[in-house]
Amino acid sequence: MIKKNLISSADKLMAGKSLQVAGNHVNKLLALTFLLLIFLAPAFSIELPVIFTWDSLNSGYYIKAQTNKDISWNEYYRIGIEVDSVDYKQVRLMLKMNNRADFLKNYLELNEIQLTYSSNNWSVAAASKPIGYGRINSLNPYAVISPTDNEFLHQDSRFNGVGVSYEQNDNNITLGAGGNVQNQAMVSLAATLGKPGDSLLLSFSSEARAMDSHWRTPVAISAVKLMSISSIVKLNSELAISYYPSRDRTHEHISTFTQVELGINPSPINYLYLSAISEELEQSGLMLKQLQSSFSHDIKQLSLTAGLCIDLLGHDASNSYHVLGEWRFTKEQRLGIIYRWEENNNISSKHYVGIQAELKYGI
Repeated sequence: MIKKNLISSADKLMAGKSLQVAGNHVNKLLALTFLLLIFLAPAFSIELPVIFTWDSLNSGYYIKAQTNKDISWNEYYRIGIEVDSVDYKQVRLMLKMNNRADFLKNYLELNEIQLTYSSNNWSVAAASKPIGYGRINSLNPYAVISPTDNEFLHQDSRFNGVGVSYEQNDNNITLGAGGNVQNQAMVSLAATLGKPGDSLLLSFSSEARAMDSHWRTPVAISAVKLMSISSIVKLNSELAISYYPSRDRTHEHISTFTQVELGINPSPINYLYLSAISEELEQSGLMLKQLQSSFSHDIKQLSLTAGLCIDLLGHDASNSYHVLGEWRFTKEQRLGIIYRWEENNNISSKHYVGIQAELKYGI
């Protein structure tokens, strides 16, 4: 029996390594395909809008209570390459690739790809993309860079499949079917009124997954999202409700996720940002609440931001306060120095000093 278990474990390990190697080959092939697109596009008179992004935060922190390691160093890099909507006749391609840092190595991997064929008001798309609900700092251009900036906060997963859409007057309805290894089969239905960048966007969605990421039993998720943008006030709100039917060890229950973001421009040189997030965590059954606020003031190309964040999880609380000074040399380029102080139930004080950069370049 022991020998059998050892063989089974070895087989699983080899299978995992084989999948990792296969994934690396796929990413290399995609990178090569991307380079070929850049060089061959002019030959077919195709405009290739390529966007390069760089986000980084390098910081050192000091914890007096941490014996023999009171000073530590941390760093984070996110490098992105995006092909934004390449059109050729009735076909459109969208591709995003990001790096994945692993200590001293960086790997380029596929984040999102979508190939769409359109005819009149109808379109059919094949896609592999991250899905989920809620994202931090979507209305905060003065935010402290975080590894979770581009990640979904609730029910994050990946959709690999196809979808059929009907669009008229910037309103569309989409039916999708696909899945992944973790969540198995997925089906979804979404309706959107307006499009990103409009003064008003309202969307409704409903999806079913054969397996929830945590419970490994079915889950149905319904969500509504509202965005309203004007010259003075910006609003982003989202509500997602997950329903878990009674199955195996999972009892019938409902969990919710709520996010509200508000950005206010009282004048062209001042910006107030407010955010509230509430989520029922399936792992512990506790309610996570996060409150965030910041105020930014521009002085020509310089900006000064002061902010605070409060995290509440059950009876535990964590507070952080930060001051960020930045040189914003263009609308989408910024370089800054940050000081942040944190405290929670276990640590009385934790001091951060760091340098962050957000760069974006398109060709």
